[in-house]
Amino acid sequence: MTTRNKDEWRTPQDIFDKLNEEFNFTVDVAADMSNHLCDYYFSDKMPPSAFDIDWAESYYGTAGKQGKECAFWMNPPYSRGNVAKFCEKAYEEAQRGCIVVGLLKCDTSTKYYHNYVMKAHEIRVLPRRVKFMTSNTGESVGSPPFDSVIVIWKPGKPEYLKYVAWDWK
Repeated sequence: MTTRNKDEWRTPQDIFDKLNEEFNFTVDVAADMSNHLCDYYFSDKMPPSAFDIDWAESYYGTAGKQGKECAFWMNPPYSRGNVAKFCEKAYEEAQRGCIVVGLLKCDTSTKYYHNYVMKAHEIRVLPRRVKFMTSNTGESVGSPPFDSVIVIWKPGKPEYLKYVAWDWK
C-alpha cells in the first residue's frame, strides 16, 4: 500500500464514536471525501485548505462563535510534514475558542510534539496500537509501527497538562 493510501486511512469507528459521545464533533478537519467521519469536513488538499481558514467561522459563520462550543475532530495524514502543520493549526484554533481533539502518533522526539502537543489540555495514552480502516471498505488495514495518543486542545491556556491512560473499549 502506498504512503498516499496510508494518508487516507480512516479512524476506527469505535474510537471516533467514544470520543464523539463526549465532544459532539461538528467537523472532521483533516479528511477528504473518502474518509471523513463528520457530515462536514475540511481537507489539506482542496481549496480553501484547512490551513487557510478559520475553522469555527468557516463552519458556524462570523456570529457562530458567540454562544456555541465548537468541537473538531482531527486525524491528520502522517506524511509530508502534515502532522506538524495540523498540530500548529489545532493549537491556534483552540486559542480562538475551539475544542480540537486529535488522534496522533506518540512521538516525543519531534518539535511539533513539544511546541504544540505539550501545550494541549490533555493527552490520553492508548493501551494498544490503533488498527486503522480503509477509507473505501472500512476493513482493518492493521496498525502502524508506533503508539498513538488522543490530544485535546481547549480554549485558553491550561493550568497543567493532564496526562492519562484512556481505553475506548
